[in-house]
Amino acid sequence: MTQSVLGYLILLVKVTFIACQKLYNCPLGWESFESHCYKFEFGTAQSYQDANSACWVKGSALVSVNTRQEFEFVASWLLRHDIYNKYSWYTSGEYYTGLIKWNGDGSYTNDTTAYLPGILPDEKRKQKYVIFSFSDATQLYELRIVEGYTRRQYICEIPLKEVSRIVQINRGFDYGLPPTPYNKLEMGPKIALQPQNLIVIGDSPLVGLECVAKGNPQLQYTWFKLAEASWIEVSVTSDTRYTFSNGRFSIENPVETKDAGTYRCKMENHFGSLISVPISLSFGRLDQFSPNTPGPVEATLYQGTFLQCNPPSAKPALTCHWYKDNVFNFIRPELQPYQFISSNGNLYFSEVQDYDSGFYHCVVTLTGQPGDQISVVQPPSRTSKGIQLKINGATSSEYGPIIHNDFINVLPKPALVGLDIRLECFAYGRMPMIYSWTRSDATLPQGYRLSDSNRILTIPNAKMEDEGNYTCHVQRVMGSVTAAKSIYLVIQAKPTFIIPLHDMHADEGSELIWRCEVQAKPWATYSWYKNSFPLTSVPGEIEIRENVLWIRILDNTRDSGMYQCFATNAIGTATSGAQLRVLSFKPNFAKNPLSPEILAGEGGNITVDCAPEAAPVPDIKWYHKGKDLTLIPGGDDRVSMTTEGSLIITKLSQEDQGLYKCTATNINGEGEMASRLTVASGFSISRYPVDAVVDVNQTHFFYCEASYNYEVFELVYVWKFNGRIINTDQDPFYRKASQATAHSFHHMDIPGSRGLYILNAQFKHSGIYECVAQTRLTEISAFAQLTVRGPPGEPVGVYAANIRRNSTSIRLYWIWNSVSDHGFPITYYVLEARTNYNPEWRVIETDIPSEMTLLQGVDHPDRRSYLVRNLSPHTAYSFRLRAGNSLFGAGDPSLPTSYYLMQPDKPTISPRNIGGGGGTEAHSTRYGGHIFSGTKERSKVIILRTSAKILSFGIFTDYNMYRYNMSES
Repeated sequence: MTQSVLGYLILLVKVTFIACQKLYNCPLGWESFESHCYKFEFGTAQSYQDANSACWVKGSALVSVNTRQEFEFVASWLLRHDIYNKYSWYTSGEYYTGLIKWNGDGSYTNDTTAYLPGILPDEKRKQKYVIFSFSDATQLYELRIVEGYTRRQYICEIPLKEVSRIVQINRGFDYGLPPTPYNKLEMGPKIALQPQNLIVIGDSPLVGLECVAKGNPQLQYTWFKLAEASWIEVSVTSDTRYTFSNGRFSIENPVETKDAGTYRCKMENHFGSLISVPISLSFGRLDQFSPNTPGPVEATLYQGTFLQCNPPSAKPALTCHWYKDNVFNFIRPELQPYQFISSNGNLYFSEVQDYDSGFYHCVVTLTGQPGDQISVVQPPSRTSKGIQLKINGATSSEYGPIIHNDFINVLPKPALVGLDIRLECFAYGRMPMIYSWTRSDATLPQGYRLSDSNRILTIPNAKMEDEGNYTCHVQRVMGSVTAAKSIYLVIQAKPTFIIPLHDMHADEGSELIWRCEVQAKPWATYSWYKNSFPLTSVPGEIEIRENVLWIRILDNTRDSGMYQCFATNAIGTATSGAQLRVLSFKPNFAKNPLSPEILAGEGGNITVDCAPEAAPVPDIKWYHKGKDLTLIPGGDDRVSMTTEGSLIITKLSQEDQGLYKCTATNINGEGEMASRLTVASGFSISRYPVDAVVDVNQTHFFYCEASYNYEVFELVYVWKFNGRIINTDQDPFYRKASQATAHSFHHMDIPGSRGLYILNAQFKHSGIYECVAQTRLTEISAFAQLTVRGPPGEPVGVYAANIRRNSTSIRLYWIWNSVSDHGFPITYYVLEARTNYNPEWRVIETDIPSEMTLLQGVDHPDRRSYLVRNLSPHTAYSFRLRAGNSLFGAGDPSLPTSYYLMQPDKPTISPRNIGGGGGTEAHSTRYGGHIFSGTKERSKVIILRTSAKILSFGIFTDYNMYRYNMSES
């Protein structure tokens, strides 16, 4: 892949096995053309990136149209099967002037006139993805170029020789093992929580870095610090201030000279190790404002002006507020819309009035950058000297709007994917003025917010497609004069894996290709690690080309272990890890035994599966009454064998009765199983649906095939779910195999393909499925249970109690029903909270073991409880919970609780930096129960007494003294 393809990438995973020469037909649901297989994904519209990723997860790629014949095959297929909907379909193509690059196989098409008639060389840069689209003019499907954000259907493709990849990519950690509960399976580490950058602000008595991973057997954690280009292990022996608890690394009384730096953690068990992304531990700093008194700012009455904060040097970031003359008069633009405080710290006036004259103070408070974790007890603040605003007289006149040169202002810088991006606009002019926003190349982003008299446009959780040209419009109501200013918003992205690297369970001696790609802007560079050590190319064995790892011949001793792909750009670093198991064992039928007895109808057909687990892939042979049937895979005789090893017999007769034996042989040995076939008049279900477990959003197929004499019986199949008939014509989640309609999902009228598809299975699809084979006179049924696994559901009934016992802890109660496990037992909870000071949800505990929440001695096992500690006194909290398991992570949050006000308490830290200098003598002032004794440049002191009236400062009167920041007034 070249850098001309995209400025950002998509994580994809591709694995290729060439362990044996066994050939496969196109899998069920795939169409065949020449030496390739194609999957037309009806009903699962995706963006280009998600469609690309979805194909890679299946082991394939978006289709590459390399020849005119292939183009005509796809176009004619769509014309036959999609003529009513006339969907548009993504390919892997990207258009450049006079050139199409097919990302699926890396090929190029230079003669675009044969495919893309009328394409101009100056097409918009977002219009570059190649799709199949129906043309009303020609009544044919043609190729067009579009942007990649719209959700469309898509087409996956895989060479026939690589179809084994689709079969083997679905192996799990239980492959090759006796039937074992998932929570008992052993596996290497899986990172559940990466550590975050930590900024220490103020005097923090204890700070912590944390990484969380899952694995069996139990994981060991080690922390390292970067020192002169080498990673040095940190431990309690290196500093007694360090403590370690599982993946948490705590530092008592952190000191910048000792503790600032870059850290990472390693998690390991006997399968191998993974390392976290490097993170920084840094210390915030806020210098003093200049001691010099700033010069006055003169403004003309009814004209616009602005005051510069000129904040002191600070790290990492500041928030700014202003007040006029005294601390009781903070500037509030929501009440005075002619005033505006920008994120750049300056105070702007659209027009000034006489009463605006006075002394203005800029108050700055240290804060963190978006996405950073902050350790703060009390962030420091600074207050500037007063900046005098003088108003010179003039007569009122109509003028403006004039958009100030500082705007449009964008925050944060750079604008990043996933953050809330803020666009500010401000104009001088006579009030009132009306602000509005437009976007020239699209509508405003979904979920956008306008605030501060529409002067601020906020794009929440920004996406790459939100990049574009934005315009601020300002209209003066008096006279209807307008002004406008535009900015092209450029959005960057730190590397993000769209799909994580998948664990692979590959045959020894086979070939493995792993491909990792990320969404990133600017371009990301890649590196590979095995068991926490850099991986480099070894001629003839391992080849690394940027984001592709190629192991030519897998060796268990050399290659098994934990692998990571790291992607880094100027914005950040991301990693995806996975385990490689290199397998070699003889065939066994423990999980897929043959039915001992099979009853089939005379004159009908039958399919008998032979699907042992084996590594490498075994050779399959069938015997009838001890005689080798000498079947060739993929044959089409009356008695034949599929390329997957299933036995097919058509037009059954009494001579076909008897014992059938399947033998599977590979380099490690042989396995066999037998089944006795009885042929009788009438009809019977010969291929039953079997119980199955499927992950949420995956597709499952239930086989159901009756054996009967086609010349005697007319038979139909009816499917039921939990006793109710499924209407496959109306319900988009279900499709019958061989259902021949224009909207059909699969087109396979071949023996053995009859059954029911559950498309993109959801939790609601868990239950009992019944296949009913009906004739005019009678019917027979077969049953199977489907379990849909996924992230747990939401905890219900969350509430708090015992909040009056102390000021820093609260006990939560909730109900957990095992039905919400969604096929896999929960192992932990995640607790989130918001306060009356900060409405944003924040994670306050990440890994609460499920067993710790059980209530002892209670008759209701679904009741759960947990004591939340270390809360802030006199703060109102609302809580919500997520349940998680070790396979899928955390699920959706519960409904939030009401707000619970914690009890007040005495301060835990003594006041600091209290002193005189510039203050005034306190007077007997009544102000909301607080007496303010004077000002100091950096702090305020509150004298508080609980009595309702204070007449004087008595010598023997007790007072409590508190320090607070100006910004908290």
